[in-house]
Amino acid sequence: MNTVERFCQLCRKPVKFLRNLNLFPSIPRSTNHADLQNERISTRLLILLLFLSTATIIMYTSLIKANKIVDIGAPTFEVYSQLYITYSQTLTCPCTTISVDYKRFLNAEYTFHQVCSSIFVTDDWINHIAPSFENQPYDPPSFVWTGTNIFHSLSALCELSNKTVSESLTRFYSNQYISATITPSYLFQSQIQSMLDQFVSSTANNFLLSLQIVLDTNHANALLSAKQTNFLLVLAREYALIDIVPLSYDGCECGYSAQCIQTAGIYSYPNLTTVFSVTGQYVGCFPLESLLQSTLECFYRQACIDKLNFYIRHNSFMNVTALDSTLASRFFENSTIHELINKLMIEEWNQSIINAILYMITTFFGLIGGQVAVLKLIIPRFVRFIRGNRIAQNEQTADDIQQENLPWLCKFQEKVSAFNLFQSIPPSINEFQLQNERTSTRLFIFFFILSLAIIIGYISLKSVTKIENIEVPTFEDYSKLYLNHSSTLVCPCEKISIDYKRFVYIEYAFHEVCNSVYITNEWIAYVDGRATPEIIGFDDFRATGMNAFRALRSLCQLTNKTVSESLIGFYSKQYISATIQPLHLFEFQIQLLLEQFMSSITNDLISSLELVRDTTQVNGLWALAGMQYNIYINIEFDSLSLVVRDYFDCSCDNSPRCIRQSSIYRFSDKTVLFLIPGLYLGCLAIEALLQSTLECFYNQTCINKLQSYYAYKKFLNVTVLDSTLLGHFPVNSTIEELVNKSMIKEWSRTITFKNYYSTCRPTHCFYSYSTRNHIFYIVTTIFGLCGGLITALKFILPLLVKLARRHKRLPITIPDNITNQPTLTTYQKSIKFLRNLNLFVSIPPSINGTDLRNERISTRLLILLLFLSTATIIMYTSLVKINKIVSINAPTFKTYSNLYITYSQTLTCPCTTISVNYKRFLNVKYTFHQVCSSIFVTEIWRQQLLQTPPQMTSYFRDFRGTRKYLFQALNTFCQLAEKTMSKSLTQFYSNRYISITVVPSDLFYLQMQSSFEQFMSLTTNELLLSLEVIRKTKHANAFSLDVGQIMIYTQHVLLDCHTEKF
Repeated sequence: MNTVERFCQLCRKPVKFLRNLNLFPSIPRSTNHADLQNERISTRLLILLLFLSTATIIMYTSLIKANKIVDIGAPTFEVYSQLYITYSQTLTCPCTTISVDYKRFLNAEYTFHQVCSSIFVTDDWINHIAPSFENQPYDPPSFVWTGTNIFHSLSALCELSNKTVSESLTRFYSNQYISATITPSYLFQSQIQSMLDQFVSSTANNFLLSLQIVLDTNHANALLSAKQTNFLLVLAREYALIDIVPLSYDGCECGYSAQCIQTAGIYSYPNLTTVFSVTGQYVGCFPLESLLQSTLECFYRQACIDKLNFYIRHNSFMNVTALDSTLASRFFENSTIHELINKLMIEEWNQSIINAILYMITTFFGLIGGQVAVLKLIIPRFVRFIRGNRIAQNEQTADDIQQENLPWLCKFQEKVSAFNLFQSIPPSINEFQLQNERTSTRLFIFFFILSLAIIIGYISLKSVTKIENIEVPTFEDYSKLYLNHSSTLVCPCEKISIDYKRFVYIEYAFHEVCNSVYITNEWIAYVDGRATPEIIGFDDFRATGMNAFRALRSLCQLTNKTVSESLIGFYSKQYISATIQPLHLFEFQIQLLLEQFMSSITNDLISSLELVRDTTQVNGLWALAGMQYNIYINIEFDSLSLVVRDYFDCSCDNSPRCIRQSSIYRFSDKTVLFLIPGLYLGCLAIEALLQSTLECFYNQTCINKLQSYYAYKKFLNVTVLDSTLLGHFPVNSTIEELVNKSMIKEWSRTITFKNYYSTCRPTHCFYSYSTRNHIFYIVTTIFGLCGGLITALKFILPLLVKLARRHKRLPITIPDNITNQPTLTTYQKSIKFLRNLNLFVSIPPSINGTDLRNERISTRLLILLLFLSTATIIMYTSLVKINKIVSINAPTFKTYSNLYITYSQTLTCPCTTISVNYKRFLNVKYTFHQVCSSIFVTEIWRQQLLQTPPQMTSYFRDFRGTRKYLFQALNTFCQLAEKTMSKSLTQFYSNRYISITVVPSDLFYLQMQSSFEQFMSLTTNELLLSLEVIRKTKHANAFSLDVGQIMIYTQHVLLDCHTEKF
């Protein structure tokens, strides 16, 4: 036999086996060809359908997503990282510590500009360039005259920047990152980076705001610099009058602008020719203002420094090295100091942030068992029914023909009565046994149909939660989904941090006076009456009017700059969210942020302005634009004495708010010619202006009358303010009321959710919804249960029927030889039953001992394996966690507390009100130091016990000469602290706590404690920073103080108008 024949013979065996394979042998085995063919076809259909259904089930179970919860105790960071890579969307890690100080995971380092660590900000350099007044003539524009103040200012700016950043960073580190669960790495990094950016931006903005307010109020009040760089006092001896003359720099007069400058130079005397111009350095009205416009170009060049050293050699020689131009820097050599200050003198910031197979298998085996059981019941009968008509007529017997002639109902009844699913092997002919089998069959069919109906009803009516996924949804898709599934819709963002400017637009309109002619140089020059041909009083509007409008312009510029720069900072902040926020929550959050932003602008401006006003008063600074002192001239000693003015029993010594109505009067007889409605003058220009109104400038008649007193000037055509454009301000609103609203009459804001959505760019959206089970799920579940149901019923029902019908069994005559045998006990019968139990009876039954033993061993193995697998499945299913959602309507606080104790990890309670003012659940009480409620800060103490004589003759270092300022300052600080706390607390109370669900109590308390600590720290540090800025700038500008008797000597200050020319 060749190889091909052997191969063919080998192939014929499996083909023959498959052709003759019969899984439905009749009992007893049939020899009828048609019956055998039916059984084989049934076998092939069973295998085919089993294969198709199995393939379908495998595909279905492998594609559906099954949620499985896996708990990992105390995971390390490496374990978390690996889990996050695989399960980033579902990984949840509850924190044992839900609040962590920023300093635990964040480190921010910074490097200042090299000038702040150079010799140019040291006392050695400042003393080196200090002039010797014994042989140095008075010359305000000279670099030698103002150089010490320039570098004092530079040193102060470096020190303030360092202190501001250091204290702000300490406060920032003390903030806490609060989270009940581990935040995903990408979201955490983005959040912290955004917080750092906001910290840097807000720190710089707060510092610049404080500095700008000081500069603007200094100019508005025309504070006199002891270096006489902004104003000169000129003595007219024949009239015994003091004239205040503003200096000019390159055609810019200090009376109109504080930013007038000219190049700093060193001059030869007495002809005042320029011998050296200091590159990049300027002198001007105020040392600090001129410094801000200066650059450090000269100090990057050794030749320039050496030349400067040469011209200031009145002191000992000093070896000075130039700044290093090779160092990497974000600034240029010609960057102004103002540009450096805008970045807090910081070169760079460096920050570092440390920072379901089993389900498929069990489903598969369950469904296989059900399929086999169901198919084995259906297929043979289906095949017999289809092939029944093909049986040859000649094979029919007479009995068959007679049977076919019976009515169909009789035939159906006969079939039903004889139907037997529990045929014994071999088939019994005992009528009692047959009746047991038929009864078991009928009970089986009844209970099977009943159980199946119950299962189908339960599965089809049970609500299940399903998740739908939509890839790359458009905004229109999202809007439709949100309408129908707002509570469960989740759309992860591709971009999780978005600048506010991408979806928020804010517009504002200033009070029209800030866009009018009344704050222009043209108008200020027009109301400056110093050029009048007649003599005017120093408190005449023609002498003081320019100060009022100059102060008004400063307030307009200050508010405009504050709002615009704050808005830039607000736009640069980022909205951080890992998913698209629900529309209502998003809009509410942004509206709240906008309200807080607008409120903070005004509050910060007012607080800083009040601080400057109060410190100006308590320091007794001499403000030439105000009317705080009467000046007494001692011609004999060429000196001045200052005596505090009173306004209607209000003394400038006690309050800077003393005022009287501004007027134009005849100097010779003090006859009032015109009282200007709404305008006041007083101790300080700013204080008087804040209490003034603009009502005269809404009235053309008033303006015309005012202009009539400037007939000697070229007529200026001005238009009244339009009362129809007032917004929410009435005509008689004071300037302070306008400033309290940041001079803004109207805010307009636009929030575009669509822009937010398009910037977020969600890659997909998914939502869950409750629905009935899908028909495919119902069918597969029924298949899975049918196998076990059929097996259980086929095992239990026959036993129950036998037990129930035992007493109906006909009596059997027992032979004598059997009755003499010993009776078996129940235990022995059970042992015998188990020993002979055979679930694998061969057809026909074998009498061979080996075959019987094999069948019984197989039965025992089946029972053992079935028990083990059942125990395993029971244990697994009892240990698997199944999520069950329970809803409790309108729970009380007690109910919530009890639920939280038991279900703290899964309890979720949606809020009907998602934002709550802090004042609804937070109450802050504070107590001031006892001195603030003592007699030492009262008017009685200052007026009666420490009265100052009309003319101050005491030595300025004597306590009696300074006592009024000390206790006034103490009172001011107490009032300032109280006012600051009150306003800050009101603003803090107005904040809103936003949450769409009830926050766990421990997390809530920690959040509130953290917020309150930040509030206290922020309030204190902002006050101290503003005070420090004021102190440094006052010193840098060398402002004159009214301490004791101010003696201003001719050679330095008091100039005779007959001998000096301007």
